[in-house]
Amino acid sequence: MERTQLQRIELADFLVIAERTLDIPAETLRLGYCRIDQALAALAVPFSGFADVEVHPRTYQKAAAYCFAIVRYHPFVDGNKRVGWVTMREFIARNGYTWTHGRDGPDEAVRAVEALAAGTVPEEHFANWVGHRMHDD
Repeated sequence: MERTQLQRIELADFLVIAERTLDIPAETLRLGYCRIDQALAALAVPFSGFADVEVHPRTYQKAAAYCFAIVRYHPFVDGNKRVGWVTMREFIARNGYTWTHGRDGPDEAVRAVEALAAGTVPEEHFANWVGHRMHDD
């Protein structure tokens, strides 16, 4: 089921996610550890489009786009894969979906995000992988 009003991850939320994930105070992140312009650009990707055409029209595509953009835009000195993963999972939870790991459990997720970061898996394949693990509550 697609939802029409999705809750986005805003910059303040993103910095809190990063603070908890990286164990670095949000103020330190904001004042130099994070390139805010890159973070804002990454956070805009899931809802990007032109006129009435969305680049990522489905919820699972938007979720994957959060991870993809954070990993690729690299707003942090270190920890982009971890923050991208947690941001994606937070978006999924906030919008009423649950996550089910594949048969290899969390190790499969680590491999998927590492492949995404290495550029060995296209964004579309990553999005489909995410879509198969997201479920309505």
